[in-house]
Amino acid sequence: MKMRTTKFRPWRLFVSAALLLTLGWWIADGTIFSLNPPVTDNTLSSDTTDTSAAKKNSGASTGTVALASGNALATPGSSADVVAEAADSCANSAVMQHQLKQILQQRKQQSFQLIQQLQQNGTIAAEVAVIIHQLGGDMLLMAQQRADYPANPNTLIRFEQQPRAIPRALALLVLKAALSHNYRPVVAALQADVAPQQLAWHGQTLLTAILAADPNLSPLTLQQLIESGLQPVFADLVAATALQLPVPLVDTLNMAFTGDRQQLWFHQYRRNNLTLQAAADGNVALYDYWQAQGVPALISAADLNAFDVLPFPATEPELIDRLPLIRNFIKQGLLPRQFTSLTSWLLLLPKDDALQLSQQLAGTGLNTASAATDLMHIGSASEISDAIIKTNQQFKQHIVIRQHCNQLYQLGSVLLSLDDAAQHYGAALQSRFRLNTTQIEQTIQLHTLQQQLELLLESQQWQAFIRQAQQQLILLPPEQRSEYVLQQLLNYQAPAEVLTMQLQRHYRHHGAPSPDIIAAFSQSQNPKLQAQLRRLRWWQPSQQPLHQAGGN
Repeated sequence: MKMRTTKFRPWRLFVSAALLLTLGWWIADGTIFSLNPPVTDNTLSSDTTDTSAAKKNSGASTGTVALASGNALATPGSSADVVAEAADSCANSAVMQHQLKQILQQRKQQSFQLIQQLQQNGTIAAEVAVIIHQLGGDMLLMAQQRADYPANPNTLIRFEQQPRAIPRALALLVLKAALSHNYRPVVAALQADVAPQQLAWHGQTLLTAILAADPNLSPLTLQQLIESGLQPVFADLVAATALQLPVPLVDTLNMAFTGDRQQLWFHQYRRNNLTLQAAADGNVALYDYWQAQGVPALISAADLNAFDVLPFPATEPELIDRLPLIRNFIKQGLLPRQFTSLTSWLLLLPKDDALQLSQQLAGTGLNTASAATDLMHIGSASEISDAIIKTNQQFKQHIVIRQHCNQLYQLGSVLLSLDDAAQHYGAALQSRFRLNTTQIEQTIQLHTLQQQLELLLESQQWQAFIRQAQQQLILLPPEQRSEYVLQQLLNYQAPAEVLTMQLQRHYRHHGAPSPDIIAAFSQSQNPKLQAQLRRLRWWQPSQQPLHQAGGN
């Protein structure tokens, strides 16, 4: 049998030496420990040390941080320049936020350059991930190197099967049940439905819509809904976790789910699972629950882990709330893989927790997985690596100044800039479905009026429908009311001249209709309607498909 020999790889010495040098900087200037604020009786305090010394020793400011452009390698200025400018900007948080964005953008560009250089040299993805992690590069970029990286990296969970729009009568029953908490009529309607599993509402499964609409739903009622035909799919588990529902409700869903709980999906430019979703919401109970169900806190060496996605606190109370989860991470040996995240937590955590985290970091020994690439012989890889280390030092100096300026808690809005509120799945579900009493009553009234109006459509009383819709649907804004009329006329196959006349009326009062309406008219199979549309001077037919009910 042939013995396997270990090839000497100088890049490992280079990377390890670089990280040891960085750790040496931290220990030498005392920023890991001495700048951590003391903790007394669980009350956190910020260090308000005067920054005049930093100003005195920093030299002249050189302005904003240089950014890489084109193929040119970005070379950071001296860290003293960043210290001076940050110290001078203590009173202006907007300036400091702008500086931080520049540093992070520079680091991302340098990391991307290194990844490209390594890939061109034939380095496999797993080895690239090791190098980027060891150098403190941007690990978020690694997800984009995957073959399954989607065209839309903010894609959320979609239906596992073809959905069917919920009937208006059933939608009214669900809204009433959310008010009264009496789901017996809903259960009866589901039992009479031929395929309740396929019902969709606003692009979500009906089960997800109910969970989002009624946070006080009991596990017993949920079980009755499941038994009536709403079998949970993986999208329901994701929604329940993002909505941060109580563990008993999530467990009821999970026990009825028969698929793979470890499924992955892309969201906010990274791969996600149920445990990471709970961590990203800072939910300790659901994080523990999904871990106990076998869903890991780290997907792979090339992915961010639960500590990385934990939101950086914006206030001291938020930090106190997250300490149990952070201590759980540290106990498990789960360290942030993003240099920016690790450095920020080391400065913000109470002294004892920061000490334990740094000890865990030292205990890793800086050992990396086997790699077949020698950084010292790959074009400009060595130069880029050195630039990344210098930029990371700039970042560390910047947040040290932030600590002196009492602005550490403002880091989160920049570090987690991808976690925008508009992209937060749970918040989006609540906004769509969790209505107050007045909103539910208005929606019920609107649905009731629409039911009455559709009787006119069924009897082909087109002008009566248009007139009554404009008069009665006052809960809808005028433009939305007009588009509702257009869509319903098209759905009930009104004559071409009625459709064209109403389309012209909409254009005169509101301008061109929405892309969905234009697409619906463009895809009509009525040749007479298509001929009349072509005679409209403003008409620009759309080939874009309508939004599917299964998308988010």
